[in-house]
Amino acid sequence: MSTGFQAEVRLANDVFASWINPKSLYFQRCIPDVKTVGTHAIQPISKLSKAMQPLKEPLLTLVGNEDRSALDARKLNFVQHQVVQSMPNFIQALKQAGLSSLSLNQLDERDPFNNVLNRYSGLFRTLFLGGRKNTIDREFAVANRFVEFCFEQKTFPLLQKILADDATRPVARFLYTGIWKNLAGQGWKYWHQDTLKRLHAAYQAGKTINYIAGGSDVYQLLIHGIYNIKVIDPQLTNAQDNYYADQWKWLLKGKGAANGEGDEMHFTALGKACVAKRAETKKGKTFKVVLDGGDEVRHTSAQVVWHVFEEGVRKGTLTFDRRLATQEDFEAGKNEELLMSFNELYFIALPEDQGGWPINPHAFGKDFNMHIKQLRKPVTKKVVENISWVDENNLAFLRLGTAVK
Repeated sequence: MSTGFQAEVRLANDVFASWINPKSLYFQRCIPDVKTVGTHAIQPISKLSKAMQPLKEPLLTLVGNEDRSALDARKLNFVQHQVVQSMPNFIQALKQAGLSSLSLNQLDERDPFNNVLNRYSGLFRTLFLGGRKNTIDREFAVANRFVEFCFEQKTFPLLQKILADDATRPVARFLYTGIWKNLAGQGWKYWHQDTLKRLHAAYQAGKTINYIAGGSDVYQLLIHGIYNIKVIDPQLTNAQDNYYADQWKWLLKGKGAANGEGDEMHFTALGKACVAKRAETKKGKTFKVVLDGGDEVRHTSAQVVWHVFEEGVRKGTLTFDRRLATQEDFEAGKNEELLMSFNELYFIALPEDQGGWPINPHAFGKDFNMHIKQLRKPVTKKVVENISWVDENNLAFLRLGTAVK
């Protein structure tokens, strides 16, 4: 007997339209690592914003020209070179230029938060962007080095010293602003090419990529030839639509009693014609979620399975596991790799009593290793614990993530 249902065929270019359109606010870039962030135009010092005026003297000391009327391109290039070659030397230069200052710290603590944020984001733009357009690769490179300096075990003690001294806390504010703005505030939608390369190698080795809190963010994985993917995310209706694909609801549920079994999504990966075909949907239990504003919603968990074919040959499985992540999800099996976005990484590090997720990073295994969408290197257990330490000790200037739960 006919059910009257006909499977749908959609193009990935339509399903993920906003992420593909360069004119969209949600356009996804895949950004390579930049080995140098030099070459900088001379910028008149008069262009400093009001919020940045307290940083005028440190800035001129660090990169001003001889008559202190403008920024010196040669000095700027040298400072930018230090970020790539030696972050400790860069930090020392900031201190010596006057960013280590009790009076500046006191001003930061008195000023409205947005003034302080604008002060240090302005310093970041002045040192590294210089009014240029299309500088995202440069921003990513600098923010990656900031993360590594702040939280990798070798240099984390230097951050602890910076945070422990009131005079040097402006340096920490500068570092945190650069990280937040470029990896979460603006960079939440971008991918680091090095991460995609590592994940493709893992897929080629027969592993499944467990993308925790990944929503419907699978487009870049698929077109880069990564076909064994399990996304663990509740994907809440009307809660975070801007972070999901244009047609994310269709990815989770098609028409008819079988929820669209047989639906196809067509795309091209590595120059080859590919099809993801909806294979089955398994419904689970009802779960409760408390949204940012305090509203409580209930959803039914489900596993939606798509089989992925490359030129007619089945190459992998894409599964949307529609539920909240658990502590056990952070224990990768032998044939699994973990993936997360930087924004969500922060909320597993943030203590639960401060708005973080009910995940304990201190309970991760000693061999914990997670790929981060925006970072050129995976993070270890110690890196996550070090991010957590700052918030546990109430030393953070701002949250490194932009959304909770």
